[in-house]
Order: sequence, then C-alpha cells, then structure tokens
Amino acid sequence: MLDDGGHESEQQIVSLEALLPHLRPGGVYVCEDITGVRNPFLSYLNGLVSSLNVTRQKEGYKATTFQQAIDSVHFYPLVAVIERLDEVRESLDSVRHGSEWPVE
Repeated sequence: MLDDGGHESEQQIVSLEALLPHLRPGGVYVCEDITGVRNPFLSYLNGLVSSLNVTRQKEGYKATTFQQAIDSVHFYPLVAVIERLDEVRESLDSVRHGSEWPVE
C-alpha cells in the first residue's frame, strides 16, 4: 500500500491510522515525501517503533494490538516502510536472556 496522500505530517498520521488496520497480512505500507529535520510524522513512527520492544519482562506477555500485527518498520531517505506480519503474534516470549539459557 503506497500512501501518496497529503504531504503534511498531520495528514500522514491520519492516513496511517486509517489505512494500517486494513493492510493485509504480509502486506507493506509505504509513506513517501517525509521531509524535515524534526518531522512530527517521523517522531510518531519512532514512538510506534519503541512500542514494538515493550514487554513486561515475563514469559507469556500478551502482545499489544500493534505488536500482534507489525513485523518491522524501516526508514529510508524521505520514505518509511511498515511490514505487517503474515500471522498474528499472540505473545512476546524470549527463550534466551543474556547468559541465562534454558536447560533442555
């Protein structure tokens, strides 16, 4: 899905919020013409990226709606790309924690 709508940050945020829930599994959302040093749309996207990494540091943490759907967010000059997962991710489990490895 290519967002070639409004070029103001507020318009890009509105478009993303309206269209992202309709992105098919495995789909890709691309927003172009992201300009400026302190662009509010990039700040908004960085907030979403940060939320991908939030867990409660315990096994079986239920993923948020955004974490359940989004695989990755990429930034390129003037462009942002959001990739949707093929399947819903129900939880965020980390099998290995630094030097603590499970005994199998």
